[in-house]
Amino acid sequence: MKCWRITKYNPKFRNELGHYQKKEWTSVSDIGKIFEGKQLTVEEYLNTENLYINSIDYFITALKLSGLKVEELEKNKAEIALKQPDNLDLYKMTMLFNSVKNNQFLNIQEVRYISRLILREQLWCKLTYGSTFFVHFGYDYYMYIGCHREYKEIFNKIVKSGLFVEQFESPYI
Repeated sequence: MKCWRITKYNPKFRNELGHYQKKEWTSVSDIGKIFEGKQLTVEEYLNTENLYINSIDYFITALKLSGLKVEELEKNKAEIALKQPDNLDLYKMTMLFNSVKNNQFLNIQEVRYISRLILREQLWCKLTYGSTFFVHFGYDYYMYIGCHREYKEIFNKIVKSGLFVEQFESPYI
């Protein structure tokens, strides 16, 4: 299976060991903090979060998947924190947070919600479709996608949107 790291981090700011050298926001909890003289706003955070969700959607659409399975579920809190950067379907996200189980198959909308919950550090899991596709999330706003073939048209869309795609093995395999 081929794997890629999809992030908001420009690879030109990595050192020879691959460590990112530029100080940027890495978490939903950074909203309101200053980075390179600019405050991270809710709007900027949500725009970036949406780019990640759209990237997943591109693959789901290309592979004609009806959803993904939850694996290795870890809930970081007993219940979802009510303080969210927006009220985007907060009720539905809360219901999913409270009901999601390991090995549960999620429809496409639920995949979007669970991905937002992961990016917002409410829970963590792997999202898979058998041995043909996966989405893994790492610390500091890293996302890893794996599938059996390279989709250059999807990568072009992702890069055009403002994210970066690098061939990279997921550390969660």
